[in-house]
Amino acid sequence: MDASPSLLGRERELSDLCDLISAHRLVTITGVGGVGKTRLALAMAERAAHPVVCLLARYSRPEQVPAAVAESLGFPSWDAALAGLADRSALLVLDNCEHLLDAVADAVELLSTAGDVSVLATSREPLAVPGEHVMRLDPLAVGDGEGPSGAAASPAVQLFLARAAAAGSAVELDADAAPTLVELCRRLDGLPLAIELAAARTPTLTPAEILGHLDRRLDLLVGNRRGPPRHRSLETMVDWSYERLDPGTRRFFDRLGVSEGRFTAEAALAVAGEPGEDLLAVIGHLDQLVARSLVQVHRRGGRTWYGLLETIRAYARAKVIASGEFDAVTNRCIDWTVRHCREITERSWRSWSTELAATADALRHDVYDALGRVIEHDERPGRAFALYGLLLGADVHNGRARPVAEWGLRLLARWPDPAEPGWSEVAAVAATAHVVAGDRVRGPDLARLALNAAGSPLAALVARRALLLVSLAGPSDGTAVRLAEDALSHARGQEVRPWRIELDTFRAIALADAGRDADALPAARDAHAEAAASDGPVLAAWCALVHGHVLALHDPDAARPVFAEVLERSSAAGYPLGCGLGHRALGALDLLTGRPGPAAAALRTALDELVPVGDAHVRTTLRWIAVAARAAGHGTAATRLSAAASASSAADLSDLLAQATLGRHFAVVACDGPAPTVRDAIALARQVLAAIAEHADRPATDASPAASAGAAAFRREGPVWYLAFDGDAVRLPDAKGIHDLAALLAKPGREIHAAELMGMAVEAPDTGPALDAQARRSYESRIVALQAELVEAEDAHDRGAAERAGLEMDLLVEHLTAATGLGGRARRGGGNQERARSAVGWRIRAAISRIGDAHPSLGRHLRATVQTGTWCSYQPESPIQWDL
Repeated sequence: MDASPSLLGRERELSDLCDLISAHRLVTITGVGGVGKTRLALAMAERAAHPVVCLLARYSRPEQVPAAVAESLGFPSWDAALAGLADRSALLVLDNCEHLLDAVADAVELLSTAGDVSVLATSREPLAVPGEHVMRLDPLAVGDGEGPSGAAASPAVQLFLARAAAAGSAVELDADAAPTLVELCRRLDGLPLAIELAAARTPTLTPAEILGHLDRRLDLLVGNRRGPPRHRSLETMVDWSYERLDPGTRRFFDRLGVSEGRFTAEAALAVAGEPGEDLLAVIGHLDQLVARSLVQVHRRGGRTWYGLLETIRAYARAKVIASGEFDAVTNRCIDWTVRHCREITERSWRSWSTELAATADALRHDVYDALGRVIEHDERPGRAFALYGLLLGADVHNGRARPVAEWGLRLLARWPDPAEPGWSEVAAVAATAHVVAGDRVRGPDLARLALNAAGSPLAALVARRALLLVSLAGPSDGTAVRLAEDALSHARGQEVRPWRIELDTFRAIALADAGRDADALPAARDAHAEAAASDGPVLAAWCALVHGHVLALHDPDAARPVFAEVLERSSAAGYPLGCGLGHRALGALDLLTGRPGPAAAALRTALDELVPVGDAHVRTTLRWIAVAARAAGHGTAATRLSAAASASSAADLSDLLAQATLGRHFAVVACDGPAPTVRDAIALARQVLAAIAEHADRPATDASPAASAGAAAFRREGPVWYLAFDGDAVRLPDAKGIHDLAALLAKPGREIHAAELMGMAVEAPDTGPALDAQARRSYESRIVALQAELVEAEDAHDRGAAERAGLEMDLLVEHLTAATGLGGRARRGGGNQERARSAVGWRIRAAISRIGDAHPSLGRHLRATVQTGTWCSYQPESPIQWDL
């Protein structure tokens, strides 16, 4: 991949890398080929005081490494480098180390004894030397991409557009193109090399056509004839790592290509292991694949999960098909998935633990893939019915009901006999999916069929629950209370504790909807208390949400910490739906208590979190944004948002909860006229929320600066920071630069040393001249050589080589200039102080930039009042009382 000074979407990684380099002598950036390791390393070099770049891709033999490193450092030999580095300070970037690992590792170990030299290496696998700190670089974020503005905010889409323009085929980012570009970048895993190769096809194919050909991506995505051979196509990129695996690990990797989702080591053993292999042998294979960035690692629910990027999976699948093993390995995968689904479904009646939820989520892709095969090839329904049962918890409860509803109908049509074992369970799950998807006719019909079939008591419980959901969406005539109590009476005779607790919350909602608040509150409170003592943070978050809504009917202040608990539990559990519902509840509470600025901030966060979850939750959020828009005087926008929210009958249980509680305090927003598409409504909602945040609670024009900022806040709330200033408020995710700003705001007018903010000692010795005479001559000689390389590359129209030469030359010129003082005298460098100054300054500026994007007024204030350097300070013109 061409080295480029532009870093789309890598601001957080660059800030983290600054911190790592400040704290560790050796940092290795690892990641799959084409993910952008070189670009990140060179961007770090740009920000270092004394960078040296050694590009190892041009060398092929281990014995060349010492001389190459010495030459880059400005020494004629390796021995001279070891001797001359005793009084040098430098950041040495060793790029593309993976093919010379042992030689690079030996060189790095020797360099660790020489002066103040830090090493930043890039490699597909770690160097495995003492003191190494590994930073794994993930692909670019794709984002939700709702509408042109959402797509424009996606770093992956930005890269595609930039590279398409460079290929002479600019792509217009309009409402039609936005979803295609987002889906294309998502299917390409956000992998920069894949995105660049796809963009290179735009002179002859539209993005939609490229997307349509991705089933043959390994043939489609080729190009870059002058680039490094292993970056000329996706296939050669993976070939390079694949060929370095031992034969047993290659076969193991090939078989992993049949899996669509994430998997555990135990699953990999069952599906891809050789006869006679045990778990330790499989872990050895996985270690090799993870080290070479062919397999990704994820940790959730206290377990380690593995997965393949779609691009890597396509490569592995092609290999296993070519080997003739595809059908046999696929059947092994299906059998293992079926066994696991049965186990998870059985356990889910007694526990909704984080580990169980993570397992179900990881299996869901394999379940759909397996259903497609068994419905065509199996005579008996046993495997299909077992697979389908997992989807109630994995998808229906997470806003993805429609595909579950469709698959339920297909299974019941394929095996229509109600006497089949498991048939009533399938009918009950399908009933729930149809109700949640908004089908209030077929859903109840399926529930009654499940009740009439000679099925299990558990199927009857799920069917009764589906009928209760329909009733909650109907008239407030007490029917829902009766159905809730009927379902509870059946649950109490079975070992289904989490389901019974959830039914208790349904009863609380039904009581509130019937106006029986005095009965609803203790029911919600008791369910919350019992769930908090269970092993399921997702259930506890839901019960807290219900309790908070019922509590807010008469005590809004008491409800706020309960909603904060929803956020805390959901964040800890990795439950994005819960985070979105918690922020939406806080936004509604802020509307109720007359705080439009914080309400807009909370609703914007909720919208961003719920867009990837599901259509029903998005429409409910649009309904609350319509309420906020009407209150702020945006009547036309409110009507359009309400129309979009009302265009679907999908059942969002949290919406039914809100309508029964907080919704009582607000009149329904009219929804006259045609409904905009959800995509257009989301774009409109973001515009309205930005306008509300800009104008809500503005102080009078004659107010003093101190008074106008009287409600300023800069405080951490669990995993996010709540920032309020000038009448507006936002919430942002945690970052070290925000911690630095909080420390400065706590001590206005005082200077704080950058090393103190970094947590390192302030004192540091003089490390001598920034560049000695020999290094200076080497820099000057290299600049002359680079000028010649640049001219040659430009004449050959080799953009990649020109960019690399230009970047390296700019770096050398910049640091040669920086190392020269008045009269041409050499500047002298510091140790820890210089590192701290650079790292802290960068992360504070990055934090202010992020804050400014979300809260322009606060961003302007911080840019004007925060000084960075060796000493940092916050110097407001007038005193501001911050809630810290």
